[in-house]
Amino acid sequence: MSGSNENNRPQISIPVGQVSANKSLILVHASKRMFIKSVSLLVMTEIVASASNYVTLQLKKYDEEGNETIIGAPVSTEEGLPAYNALKLELESAEAEEIDLRKGESLVCEMTIVGAGALPEAHLSVDSQIKGN
Repeated sequence: MSGSNENNRPQISIPVGQVSANKSLILVHASKRMFIKSVSLLVMTEIVASASNYVTLQLKKYDEEGNETIIGAPVSTEEGLPAYNALKLELESAEAEEIDLRKGESLVCEMTIVGAGALPEAHLSVDSQIKGN
C-alpha cells in the first residue's frame, strides 16, 4: 500500500485508562511521512466542569534527535465533557488543518492534572493520512 487517501484514512484509538497523575503517551511513531488530521479525547463517563480540578492536554512532536516542538495550545476539561463526546486537541495553529509528521518523528500527548482533576476511563483517537515515504 503506497499511502492513504481522504476516503481511506487510518484511525488509531489509544486506551488511556483512568488518569489521576501527570502522564505522557506516545500516540504514533511515523515509519513513513504522515499527516495527523485530528486528535480527540473521548471519555466514557461525564467530566463535570470545574475551575479548580481539571486536566490539560498538550500535543508535542519529537524528532529523531529528541528535539521537542509544541503543537498548538493546550486544551482542558475545565468546562466539562459529556460522556461519549470528543474534546478535540489543538493542532499547530488556527489555520493548520493537519500536523506534518515526517519519518522517524513521534507525536506525544502530555496530560497534566490541575488540583484534584482526573480523567475517567478515556481513549485518544488519532485520525491520520499516510503520504508515502
